Amino acid sequence: MGILDSVRAALEPSDRETPAPIAGAYWCDDCAVRIPLESRPDGNEQRPCPDCDEPMQFELSPDGGSCAC
Repeated sequence: MGILDSVRAALEPSDRETPAPIAGAYWCDDCAVRIPLESRPDGNEQRPCPDCDEPMQFELSPDGGSCAC
């Protein structure tokens, strides 16, 4: 492939899907497991941690106030 083909391939739109925005994540304080979510959960829904079975906290995304990084 020549230089022009490389530049053309780099500028063409990609067929890859863009990832969905993250609204926040469930976070386990005990073992640092993070489960990102595309939308906020309804009410005070709690999830058990898949590693330690302790309740996980929902935290908002970094641009939403309470970072779930």
